[in-house]
Amino acid sequence: MAFLAFVTALVFSQEAAHAAIEEAEPGSELFEQFRPVYHFLALDNLGVFSGFAMNNAIDGKHTVFYTGVTALPISWKKEYLFGEHVMYATTSNGGSTWHKGTKPLIKQPPKGMNVTGWRDPMPFHSQSLDKHFGFDATTGSNYLLVAGGIHNEGPRIFLYHSEDYLNWEYKGFLLAQEKNTKFSRYSANWGYNFETTIYREMKDEDGELHNVMLFAAEGDPNRYPMWATGTFGAAGSDSASSDSDEGLFTPLMVGVSDRSDWYANSIYTDKHGKDVMIGWITEDNNFAEGQPRAGMVSCRCRIEGLKSKGKSFEMVAQVANFERGTQVGFTVRHSKTSGEATTIVYDDKKKMVIIDRTKSSNAKCDVFMDNDVTPVDDPFTGSDEDVDDDSDSLADSDSEADDSEADEGTYKVTRENLNFRLFVDVSTVEVFVNNRFALSARIYPCGEDSDGISLTASGKTTFEKVQVWTDPKHAWPAKRTVPTKQLHKKTRNIANTA
Repeated sequence: MAFLAFVTALVFSQEAAHAAIEEAEPGSELFEQFRPVYHFLALDNLGVFSGFAMNNAIDGKHTVFYTGVTALPISWKKEYLFGEHVMYATTSNGGSTWHKGTKPLIKQPPKGMNVTGWRDPMPFHSQSLDKHFGFDATTGSNYLLVAGGIHNEGPRIFLYHSEDYLNWEYKGFLLAQEKNTKFSRYSANWGYNFETTIYREMKDEDGELHNVMLFAAEGDPNRYPMWATGTFGAAGSDSASSDSDEGLFTPLMVGVSDRSDWYANSIYTDKHGKDVMIGWITEDNNFAEGQPRAGMVSCRCRIEGLKSKGKSFEMVAQVANFERGTQVGFTVRHSKTSGEATTIVYDDKKKMVIIDRTKSSNAKCDVFMDNDVTPVDDPFTGSDEDVDDDSDSLADSDSEADDSEADEGTYKVTRENLNFRLFVDVSTVEVFVNNRFALSARIYPCGEDSDGISLTASGKTTFEKVQVWTDPKHAWPAKRTVPTKQLHKKTRNIANTA
């Protein structure tokens, strides 16, 4: 009875009624202390959002890392309610039963951030990040991505590191982009918030490691799954001192995985060691009543690095922006073992196209060694000014636009895109630029693996719409025997005469 009286006095006293009201900021200590019945409910009492699994993780068991929800609604357009938490569950019997963890692995986003979202934890291992941070994988090195964004700034991928899967340290943004912007005109919009982000390190046919990210971008009004490949470090630098607030991952290529109702990437490795991706095909009308699910699972898609090499191929590429006075172009018939390579560049300083053959052949082919000759390796150069002194240069042209007229009736020089079209057929290289310039040359690579194709630039450059067609059909599909004539060195004896 005394206790009840005490409580009544507390609630109805005049002093309490006139006390100053202090607003509890979401995510603050005061907010957590007085959130109604918050501490008595599980941290996924309002739902379970997406997450990903890892073998041999917590306690050596198969572990699912997921998003526990305690506050709704959640949207990048609304004020964040700090109701998303990184949770986990483990299984010891192949998934027949699951046991939830007793507490969250990470309870809240990093302090002081006005986030738009913070969900879909994805655990992974990374040789590239271990090298970047200097971590030793043999002593335990595990990473976790959490997708989201920052209000009025843009989408973000939050990166965490742990040695035991239980204690996680925030390492900054793995990917940070400005809101409502694009990597290029072909890559779609970064949007305002990221979801279901995946990181994979994939090897190509030569064993080279590529950093690949798959993520879902929430834009206005559209959302879509995207992909990117890139390097770690600011502006592509591998320096560990890069500012993590700017994003450790520097995209080099960006695209859209699917431009329809396909959303929310998920990925796994099948029994053959292949990376397989599936998606969520959503409902058109966003309804779930009357059916036990919302949406359907898509067909499986195998993810791999496309073959970008060949001894015979056609390439089309556009260079939209490049630094003045630099070289930009391509390397073809390249070999990592023999060092053979042919470089095709536009030299902006010299205003000419160059086919550099100085490393095209190592001259170790039988035809050269048996006959004691070496292939010609001087570079081919040319510009359209060699043909017509009055013609425009490839990158700079006189503009007659209304806003380009300078003083005394002259015209300003404006820049145009470089549009390359390359044909390489074993020992021939033909280059066409901007539909008005052509240059061709013969090359003689000897290495069997001299089939690499790559982009090259000596300054800041933006390549767009790069397309390569390899393995063309043979001109004579049926087997043919071509007669050959054995070449012999001509020798003669010179007799001394007295």
